[in-house]
Amino acid sequence: GEVIASTVPDPEDTPSWWRTVSFVQHLLVALGAAGLAWLATLVASWWAGGLTGIVAFDDPGFIGFAAAIVVAAPVVGWLTDVGCRNLVSVAAAQRRERVELTSAERVRAIAEERILAPVEQELRRYQEYSEALVSAKG
Repeated sequence: GEVIASTVPDPEDTPSWWRTVSFVQHLLVALGAAGLAWLATLVASWWAGGLTGIVAFDDPGFIGFAAAIVVAAPVVGWLTDVGCRNLVSVAAAQRRERVELTSAERVRAIAEERILAPVEQELRRYQEYSEALVSAKG
């Protein structure tokens, strides 16, 4: 059991691009939230006739741009998810294959060491005994 357990990789040991994609996904969520806050501020300021005194927050011409960010961020996040899903599946299959091969090799080595080697030694001793018995009989 310990030998098999030692072949399983650390779950925290992930490819660096997984962390990069995770960072991009979090960045897109933050961008979408910021875009939503900007859009809400623009609409409220437009209805109230200019609350902030800052053009980017008061001019209704920016509403389309803010709405585009609100829509684009989750769409890009979804596309990133779909694109990476296949890459993750391939990476997971390769990792599983490596673990299976390593486990099989280690099990084979232990079987040879603890089962086959003692059995072969006992068979050699039996063969020697049989030969000595035949020799003693004459």
